[in-house]
Amino acid sequence: SSLLVGMGLGSFFGGRLFPNNNINRLKIISLSIFILTIALLFIQPLILNMFLGSGIVIKAVICSLFLLPLGFALGIPFPTAISLLKEMDAERAIAWMYGVNGTMSVLGSVIAISVSLMFGFSITLVLGALCYLAIAIILTLRGVSYARRGSR
Repeated sequence: SSLLVGMGLGSFFGGRLFPNNNINRLKIISLSIFILTIALLFIQPLILNMFLGSGIVIKAVICSLFLLPLGFALGIPFPTAISLLKEMDAERAIAWMYGVNGTMSVLGSVIAISVSLMFGFSITLVLGALCYLAIAIILTLRGVSYARRGSR
């Protein structure tokens, strides 16, 4: 639930980050999701080991505090992409984007379960993080190609 709350907060407040530049917001938040996920992968076991003897409520609060910032970051890309489509006068694509988002939510969870069963949860988490890194790289390279095209 803390992941969902974080995503809702990120969706609500995310537009305040780089309010006039959706591409920069997507690049920076995608890179941030990658960094937060990898950091969570390495830091979480160290901290959770310190609380092995604690009660379930303490453990749940600690896990929730880990997931809230990641959820916040994960809540930003989709509304930003919707804003970007509006900015590009491509409102007709928004309905498709909702459909693709819903489809990939279902497919993504099935793929994540399958990969986790075959290779483990950590590999699945790294693969998901790499997807966000790919988004940041693609947006950065596309920005470079647009800058070169504009200077000709």
